[in-house]
Amino acid sequence: MALPEPSPLLLPRAGAAISPQQRAALLLVHLLHHGACTTAVLAAAVGSDARTTRDALSQLQQVLDLRKEGAGPGARWSLPHAARRRLGGVDDFVSMHLGRGLLAFAPPLMPPAPEGPGLRHLERKFHAALEPTRDYSHQGPVLAALQQALLEERRVELMYATPGAAPEPRGGLQPLCLVVHRGAVYLHARRAGPRGPEERTYAVERISEVRLGEPAPYPEDFDPERTFRDRWQMHASGPRAPEVRLRFTADVAPYVQARRWPGQLRQRARPDGGRDLVLKAEGHGLLSWILSWGPAVEVLSPPALRQEVIGALQAAAARYAAPGGAAP
Repeated sequence: MALPEPSPLLLPRAGAAISPQQRAALLLVHLLHHGACTTAVLAAAVGSDARTTRDALSQLQQVLDLRKEGAGPGARWSLPHAARRRLGGVDDFVSMHLGRGLLAFAPPLMPPAPEGPGLRHLERKFHAALEPTRDYSHQGPVLAALQQALLEERRVELMYATPGAAPEPRGGLQPLCLVVHRGAVYLHARRAGPRGPEERTYAVERISEVRLGEPAPYPEDFDPERTFRDRWQMHASGPRAPEVRLRFTADVAPYVQARRWPGQLRQRARPDGGRDLVLKAEGHGLLSWILSWGPAVEVLSPPALRQEVIGALQAAAARYAAPGGAAP
């Protein structure tokens, strides 16, 4: 199976200079794709001069079994077979891309100094405290087939069960992305609709079978960042999602102000220190998020959402007010 092309996550943002760790990552990807390369070829591949490229390769030698034969611009660099196997798995590339996404808030990390502690104890120095994940131990074949369909760019047919219903076939799907969201995995796919291509998201735990179909070139117009940026849940809000107005108390206002929330339209400070937030969204994910704030938030509009929150809070209060609590 061919190695994936470098992810845009490894490339500098438009107008920004390439960082040392981006240069190192691109050098490794080029060596994994093309085998032994000269310094001059590698310098052209990463857009750096020969001296900068040679220094970067020398730093990589401190932490990797990177071989060098010869000297000068014609020196040839290569990764032995054992190193290629250790670095070249598709799962390693996927992990690298997802990890880069988790570090999107951080400035570029400088390469470790050869004489310093370097890369020791990295698994303890950096840690992602993620939400509890769902159990997919019984769905190995389903996940393997979805990964194969994505990597080989093939259509699929799913046996898919909506809540309370038996599995039904969903055919003609072109897989676009496997998404990890709040501890769950989803397949985002495209299919032909009466008014043109439609995109849908499917919870992996509801997929009982995957059948691989014919090849389908991966679409150039799909952008996962744009698709999932403003979602409260994986099942997208409709195009006519209502405008939601929320009022937060002063004690949580700094936390609200410090973030850009999915679907956010605007924020406004209040004279009492509180904060108003206006966003465009709908769905159970939004309701759960609002309830998680307890008494620190009030839904101003729309009226239907306000009544839904009132009903949920009244039901919770009634449950706690019952003599003796919940039945054993």
